[in-house]
Amino acid sequence: MPPTRRRPLLLAHREHARPEPDPLARLEGTTPEFLRRAVRLRANSVANGDRLDVKVDVANVGAGHHVPTGVTLRNLILVVSATERGGSTPAPPALPGSEGPQLGRRDAPEAGAFGGLPGKGYARVLVDELPGRERALSPKAVRALRTTGIPAGQTDSTSYAFKLPPRFAKQDVAVTKPALLSPCHEADRRSAPLNVPLNGNPHGTRGDGTDYDENFVVTELTNFLTCRGQLAKVSASVDTAAGTFTAHAVLKIPRGKVLDPGASGVQVTLGDAARPGGLLQERVSGFTQDGRTTAHDGGTTELVKRIEFARAGSTRTGWTLSAAGLEVAGGSRALVFGIDGGDVCFRRPLRCRTRAATVTCR
Repeated sequence: MPPTRRRPLLLAHREHARPEPDPLARLEGTTPEFLRRAVRLRANSVANGDRLDVKVDVANVGAGHHVPTGVTLRNLILVVSATERGGSTPAPPALPGSEGPQLGRRDAPEAGAFGGLPGKGYARVLVDELPGRERALSPKAVRALRTTGIPAGQTDSTSYAFKLPPRFAKQDVAVTKPALLSPCHEADRRSAPLNVPLNGNPHGTRGDGTDYDENFVVTELTNFLTCRGQLAKVSASVDTAAGTFTAHAVLKIPRGKVLDPGASGVQVTLGDAARPGGLLQERVSGFTQDGRTTAHDGGTTELVKRIEFARAGSTRTGWTLSAAGLEVAGGSRALVFGIDGGDVCFRRPLRCRTRAATVTCR
């Protein structure tokens, strides 16, 4: 019987159209941009004699679920601190009763251990069989002790108090409030690090500070109790029906102070005397420069749509602003308008008049 001839194996190369990437394959909730859109911070700092009272609102405005949510590693930590900008006196201490972050050890705040500092922790906290042992990630967890995440569309409000120095107005006291996303409870990280940056980089695996392998600042606000800059030639209008605000002003910068929006960004506030940031309190960065003009164009999700600085000399800068999406109601027509940038800030009360749905202020 003749041997069977084997047919040669033919390898054919065919070009196949590459499938479109699955839009669900990338989890946008893990990007820094999404995290920054998810949380909005509002704060009000008022000096009452030798006491500084601070009220902070943390709102979940961009997520359709609790913030934080998912695995218990995701923690949001609010830290509130009062500092003296001159550096000649100690920072004002927190008074008894100021709530501290529930998540974290107390030994090294400069290294990201926030336990015992004024603020609050938002997370799902587990507990195992050992009494009082709270864990972020525990294979022996028996139940969830509590959940402090902020539901979608809701706001969590907390209050703090600090002891002011006798001459705080001359010492330039500032109150800083960062909200940080921490990858796990500090108490767990000490014994079992779960997220170690590559190559020993303290700013995360990307190396440029844009990820959150370590404590990632989602949003931050600073309130200065005294402002040495001056706002001149102010004209502003509020459309209560549309929720828009436009303003023009000249900024008089004190000698020795620097206003550089491109380097440090700016913070814009608008509200009444009781709550200066009640209508608008936004930290704005991402400026571009063209000659003497430095400008920021906001996206569709930003409240500040356009902000522009036009330098007119070493101590004067023209300034314009447009904002939208404000929740404007009736209420007070005596508004407080402010701009903070670098080591200088500007505040001015505005006297307003109402015509139909438009409020004009000077």
